[in-house]
Amino acid sequence: SRLKPLLQDHWHASFDEAGLGYFSDEGTFVRMRKMKHLVQAVLRWRHQRVAWRSAFGGKATAVDEAVEPALELAVADRQNDLVLRLVPPAPAASAP
Repeated sequence: SRLKPLLQDHWHASFDEAGLGYFSDEGTFVRMRKMKHLVQAVLRWRHQRVAWRSAFGGKATAVDEAVEPALELAVADRQNDLVLRLVPPAPAASAP
């Protein structure tokens, strides 16, 4: 519930929230009606980018560095809402 006002402060003047959507892998337009749908889509695209980069290899770009931190949506403890949180990287296994 606090994400939308934060984003609105930084939206481009000609940004149209009512027209927010994307084209699916099948080529159909998917309209996003709620902020949580946008966040879920961004997290899905991040996962796809990380998987693609892992399979492709090569030098990481600025985009790869920007999406490197893992994020997840979780149910908030105090409200009927979701929280976006950073998932700390797993500790490296130590050699015996």
